[in-house]
Amino acid sequence: MSVITLRISSPLLQEIDDIAKEKHLGRAQYIRLAIERMNEEALKHARVAQLKAASLRVRKNSQDVNDAFSEIEHDPDA
Repeated sequence: MSVITLRISSPLLQEIDDIAKEKHLGRAQYIRLAIERMNEEALKHARVAQLKAASLRVRKNSQDVNDAFSEIEHDPDA
């Protein structure tokens, strides 16, 4: 496992220590879990952005297909 140095304001460090103690976690474990949660959120937002971009790319094609089906929906011989 790698080691990093982190500068944190005294009030934030106190808040970290208080919450970690309340959750029966060590400071380092609490910070690792917080970073993991933030990473999960970042990956989730990236996936949403990718899906949105893909959806926008196929939107026109999907609309064309829907229009074609609408034209023949009520005409089985079309």
